[in-house]
Amino acid sequence: MKNNVVLKTMSILIITNIISLKANADAIWPFNTTYMMVKQLCNNSADVAERAANSRNKGYTLADMLAGYGDPGWNKDPVDRIHKKVYIRATKLAFKNKFISPEVIYDMQYNICYAQKKKYEKTFESLNK
Repeated sequence: MKNNVVLKTMSILIITNIISLKANADAIWPFNTTYMMVKQLCNNSADVAERAANSRNKGYTLADMLAGYGDPGWNKDPVDRIHKKVYIRATKLAFKNKFISPEVIYDMQYNICYAQKKKYEKTFESLNK
């Protein structure tokens, strides 16, 4: 039984390293590629927009939702600053479109972010150099 666990763990580590090398020569982990960073940004910003729409429906204000972005921790890393800008835009999108359901807001934000994919990829590439 122990040999099985060790074998599975080693297999996963080897597969992870192979994927990492094929995905991006500089990536330590496959999620460090610019493609995956943009995908994560778009998914997370769509989640933020949906949560903002749900909060809007529960009676929270835009000021309530944007209060957390005043934290200085958002300004330490350039990648965090990009995320902050996109998340704020996503939150505002939800509050500007009051009669649109959270599920549709999610799709709208994801499509908006994905449409700017090339811009974000270039930005993340320049930050990784």
